[in-house]
Amino acid sequence: MVIMTPKESAKHAANYRWKYRAMTHEERFWLHVSRRRDDQCWNWKHYTRPNGYAYFGVDGVQIAAHRFSWSLVNGLIPEKMQICHKCDNKKCCNPNHLFLGTCKENIQDAVIKGLRNTPIGERQGFSFLTGEVVEKIREMAKAGGRTQKEIANRFGIKPMHAQSIISRRIWKHIP
Repeated sequence: MVIMTPKESAKHAANYRWKYRAMTHEERFWLHVSRRRDDQCWNWKHYTRPNGYAYFGVDGVQIAAHRFSWSLVNGLIPEKMQICHKCDNKKCCNPNHLFLGTCKENIQDAVIKGLRNTPIGERQGFSFLTGEVVEKIREMAKAGGRTQKEIANRFGIKPMHAQSIISRRIWKHIP
């Protein structure tokens, strides 16, 4: 450990700030990344937000580090597009692990990989129906003789809710 006087410490800090300011955004960015082999994750070494993503300051604007990394290699990110991780490591800035995708594709990728554990059906906290009730609603609709409004009233739900269940727009996981 090097012990400096306050005057030496201030001089060292001033020199560091001067060197830091003289760097390009790209040079400064890569200082914060632990670069390894191309097939490995290149993790962000500094602050991450509570959601796990790393951010980098450019001209007073905070940019997600993985987005900055992708744009250094590939150019501007098209409007309404997201930068997705193949490796699912939020700190990874390796451009080889990043790909361009829509919001829908990003969510589908997360669901397929089991990263979005969104409760469905009766496991969802606001549900008051059960899988058995949903099956009965669909059986009654299939049998005919009753309107959706009558079926909805029987189970204490709105007709539009019954229609969504019958058409399998919701409760898709119930046969």
